Amino acid sequence: KMSQENSHKRVKINMEMKHQIIEKRERGESVADLACTCNQSTITICTIFKNKDKIKEIDATQRVTRIFAQR
Repeated sequence: KMSQENSHKRVKINMEMKHQIIEKRERGESVADLACTCNQSTITICTIFKNKDKIKEIDATQRVTRIFAQR
């Protein structure tokens, strides 16, 4: 088991941050630079970029829900 000193809480990355990561990566920014900027590991950045289609799809469905909720 991990000791209390070495453990840390997992921080959830919001959808807005994920979209920013995807946009910057598509513009050619390196994974290492994104990882430093976002204070995340390179594996996390790669996973977000690998799942970009799912992330964009989820965001599109949330926008539709928001429109209906406002009416």
